[in-house]
Amino acid sequence: MRKMRIHRLLFRLPGTILYGVMKANMKSRPELSVPELYALESATLRTPFWQAAYQSLPDSVRQRYLAYMQHAERWDLALDGVIEALSRAKGALVRLFYTPARPRSAH
Repeated sequence: MRKMRIHRLLFRLPGTILYGVMKANMKSRPELSVPELYALESATLRTPFWQAAYQSLPDSVRQRYLAYMQHAERWDLALDGVIEALSRAKGALVRLFYTPARPRSAH
């Protein structure tokens, strides 16, 4: 059972653990005002692009699409991480197998 919990924590997408903590905090504080609620919701979106996209939505639909936007942001951050890792691996392989050009003879 303990291994399963550790496995779930280690292999979750970034941001899901924090989201669970914030969700638990919201349940324990039912007296949140509307501005506090919006502040907590926008704090779960980390990148300026997704925060701006969330703020551009009408107030009536923000809550409905928040989970979709969080999911899309997680995918966006994960893909950025994969691209960065592949770029670094490519650079390491190029440096590893780099052979300087041999000078050609004049003959």
